[in-house]
Amino acid sequence: MKRLPPLAALHTFLVTAQCCNFTRAAQQLHLTQGAVSRQIAGLEEHLGYPLFIRQARGLSLTREGQEWLPGYSRCSA
Repeated sequence: MKRLPPLAALHTFLVTAQCCNFTRAAQQLHLTQGAVSRQIAGLEEHLGYPLFIRQARGLSLTREGQEWLPGYSRCSA
C-alpha cells in the first residue's frame, strides 16, 4: 500500500490550483515560487503523474489534477 502524500504538498496543490500560477500561490502561502514548484513536483513524483500542464502564462490542471478537485475546474485545460 502506497503512503499518503504529505499534507503540506496537498495544501500547496489546492492553493496552486486556485491561483493557476506558482508565483501567486507562493505569495498566498508565504513561500518562494521555487518552494511551491518543488512541492508540486514532489507531489507529482509521489503520485506518479503530472497534476498541472505548465504554460508560459500560468497553469492548467491535467485530467488527473482535476480528479483531485471534484467539482472544481477553474484551471481546467
